[in-house]
Amino acid sequence: MNLEYCPNGLGNGSLVLLYEIDPIAASCLKEHISALAAKRIGRFAVRELPGFLAVDECRLFCSVTKRDSGVVQLEEPNTFECRLQPSSWDNIEGLLEPFTKKDLSDGFQWLDRGNIALMISARREW
Repeated sequence: MNLEYCPNGLGNGSLVLLYEIDPIAASCLKEHISALAAKRIGRFAVRELPGFLAVDECRLFCSVTKRDSGVVQLEEPNTFECRLQPSSWDNIEGLLEPFTKKDLSDGFQWLDRGNIALMISARREW
């Protein structure tokens, strides 16, 4: 599964995109997000999960916070962090479920729609 930053992904907005879905990688992502929602972990790096490839060295961290900030750009180039409260991570866990199925060849889902949006898509186009 690819992880890519698209600075003009929404016309006027930016987008961090997860695409070319691998059901095993999507399941691993879902498990880590479940751990965030349950506060079993506080933070993880998506590109360090098995099955993820960082396009142009894109890095995305996911972390639990007291309030939703969404995706923010960090100081290092092409590095982002999605900061959400446990209930929001719980919602995202449910949104990821269809992408863990082997027969998914199309479709996309917005995971966060902040200043920098977060999307998962079966393909790079949606």
